[in-house]
Amino acid sequence: LTMPFAVFVASLPQQLNPSTLTVLTINNILPPMAASHHEVEATTVRSDDLRPLLEFTRLESFTLHALGRISLDDAFLFEMAASWPALRMLTLVCLEYGPTSHKTTRRAGLTLPSLPGLVSLAFLCINLQEISLCLDATCWNSHTAFLQAVESGEVYGELRNKHSLCQLHTFSANNSSITSP
Repeated sequence: LTMPFAVFVASLPQQLNPSTLTVLTINNILPPMAASHHEVEATTVRSDDLRPLLEFTRLESFTLHALGRISLDDAFLFEMAASWPALRMLTLVCLEYGPTSHKTTRRAGLTLPSLPGLVSLAFLCINLQEISLCLDATCWNSHTAFLQAVESGEVYGELRNKHSLCQLHTFSANNSSITSP
């Protein structure tokens, strides 16, 4: 008998002590054993599935390796950063995404964190040293458009002109979609 991922995650705050857990690793979120390739592709971990983990306020390391897809938005990255200020390592990796999959991801109604979404991690998680995730860096089709977004405050919002104290030394964008590398 296989437990749905969302049910498993929702049960964790009852099974583990949210005030003491500092490291959480979840590997290979698999659909049922007899799943077809299509069922594996349809397996999606969403922001709402992970929201119960925000109760683990002392989390320093969170790793999720999923076989299907991960669909997280910038608002959830902010919630993670606000809930996990002691975070040192964040790894969100799935096997589904590749360099050409961002169009498929959008058509399927899925979202990936964007560059502006990373700002909350940089400012709220000052101990953060490592990030590994797939993000959508296609929201600007030129360097000029990016600079205009920075100038208007679209990228950094209220954090514009502030200095991050984040200790980041490793950043992996995995197979992120980037318009003009």
